[in-house]
Amino acid sequence: MQSTLKHIEEFVAKAGQLAETKVDILSLKATRKASVAISDILSKLILAAIAFLVLAMLSIGASLWLGSILANTAAGFFTVAAFYLLVGFILYMLRNSIFITPLRNYIIQKITL
Repeated sequence: MQSTLKHIEEFVAKAGQLAETKVDILSLKATRKASVAISDILSKLILAAIAFLVLAMLSIGASLWLGSILANTAAGFFTVAAFYLLVGFILYMLRNSIFITPLRNYIIQKITL
């Protein structure tokens, strides 16, 4: 009887260790997935910021160039602003198919590696 009780105690102790190990493994897997997703998104945000700065410089250059052609700097800036307004309206109308759905799918894909 004593040995059976000892075997049961050992079994319970090993089952507890197994449960702790499983929790640790799941925690490490979740941490790995989250770190991969966050680092990937962060690198894309940095590239987007650089692209934004390049676009801003090109926009200023195009505005000044159009202003010299039109002989009115303000007209050049308003022309570029109107172009961006048109592009913004088109992107707004297509936002679900261009931005929201692909971004949602990308995040789900990165989390479920």
